[in-house]
Amino acid sequence: MSSDEQAKGGSLKYQADALRRFCESNGIEVNASEEHLDFEVAEVDNDKRSKATKDGIHQALADGKCAGMAPYGYANKRTGKHECWIEFDPKEAPFVTEAFHRVAYGVESPTVVWRDLRSRGMKVSESTFFRILRNRFYIGQVFVPEYGDSPEQYVKGKHQALTDAKSYYLVQDRLDGNRDKAEPEVKKVPDETFFMRSFLRCPHCGQTVYGSFSKGRNKRYAYYHCNYCGKYRIAAEDAKEQPMDKEVEEKMKFSLSFIENMGSCVAAAPIHLKLNILGSIFNGKIVFENSVPRTATLSPLVSLIVGEPSVYKTPKTKQPSDSSESCSRGG
Repeated sequence: MSSDEQAKGGSLKYQADALRRFCESNGIEVNASEEHLDFEVAEVDNDKRSKATKDGIHQALADGKCAGMAPYGYANKRTGKHECWIEFDPKEAPFVTEAFHRVAYGVESPTVVWRDLRSRGMKVSESTFFRILRNRFYIGQVFVPEYGDSPEQYVKGKHQALTDAKSYYLVQDRLDGNRDKAEPEVKKVPDETFFMRSFLRCPHCGQTVYGSFSKGRNKRYAYYHCNYCGKYRIAAEDAKEQPMDKEVEEKMKFSLSFIENMGSCVAAAPIHLKLNILGSIFNGKIVFENSVPRTATLSPLVSLIVGEPSVYKTPKTKQPSDSSESCSRGG
C-alpha cells in the first residue's frame, strides 16, 4: 500500500469515527438505503482478523517454522497457499558456514573475515554480518517472542542448520571477549608461503599486509596485498627475492664479523661498551658461586645465533576439527 493510500485510509477511518461519535451523541441512527450500518461490528471484525493473524504467526514460530522472510543463507519456497518452507540458498549458504568456522577457529578478526567474504561475493553490511554471527537460527533454532501467557523461548526449527552448536558458541565467546582461558596457549606455526607477512607493511597507508591465493588457469598464485587502501599487491615469490637494503647489508656484515671476533673485541672495548655487550647477550643477572659463574639465560637473538636447541623446537599447534557442514539444498 502506498503512502497516499495509507493517508487516505487513515483519513476515512478518522472521519467514520467522528461521524459515529456525532450520531451517538445526538441520538441519530445511521442507516443505508440497502443495508443497516453497524460501525461496532466492522471494528470487531477487524480486531478478530488481526488477532487471528498474530495467533497464526505465533503458532508457526512455536512449531519451528520461519514465519517471514528467510535469513541470509536461506531462500523462501512455496508450492501452494499453505505449503511454504525454507531451504539453503546455494550462493549464500557457503559464506555463512565459512564465516562461523573462520571466526570460531581462525586467528583473523571477524571484521577481516567479513572483508574477505565480501570481496568474494557475500553482499551484506558489516553490521548485518555481526547479526548473522549472533543468530541462533543458523544452528537450527527459532526464536518465539513472548505472546499472551507464553514466555519467550527458543524451539527446534524445521530447517537445516548452517553451522554446528560448538562453532556457534565459540563465536559467541570470541565476540564477547571470553575465550576459554583454561585452554593451553598454542603458537601458530607461520605459513611457509606467507612467512614474511609480519614484516611487511603497505607503502601507501602503513597498515599490515595480508596474504592470499589468486586462482590462475592451471594453478594458484600467492600474493601479499593491503586490505585497507587496496593499492598494494606483490607476488609472494617477488617479495621473498627482493634485494636487501645496502645499509642493512653492511650492518649485517659488521655484526657477523663482530661475532666471529667477539673475544678480542670485548677485551679491547671500553667499559661502557663491555656493559652494553654483556646486556645484549644475557637476559638476567650472572651469578658466581664458588668462584664459578652459573650458566645465565641467553637473549632470544643470541640463542638463535648460537643454535640453542629450545629455539628450534617446533611449537605445538592446535588442529581444529573440520566442523563446517555441507551446504547442499535442503527440503
